[in-house]
Amino acid sequence: MGTALMTDLYEVTMLDAALRSGIASRRATFEVFARRLPPGRGYGVVAGPGRLAEQLAEF
Repeated sequence: MGTALMTDLYEVTMLDAALRSGIASRRATFEVFARRLPPGRGYGVVAGPGRLAEQLAEF
């Protein structure tokens, strides 16, 4: 499945705002963080770990 099929409305909205403001071609920085799970939770859900792994490997 292509990544375009995994795009949500938030990403499209942010892209639209960047295009309209003229900053779409500027380099951007995003943060990734993790924290402990709340009591009683046995797992966490992660989205986009492939891109994070690629970036860490190239760091």
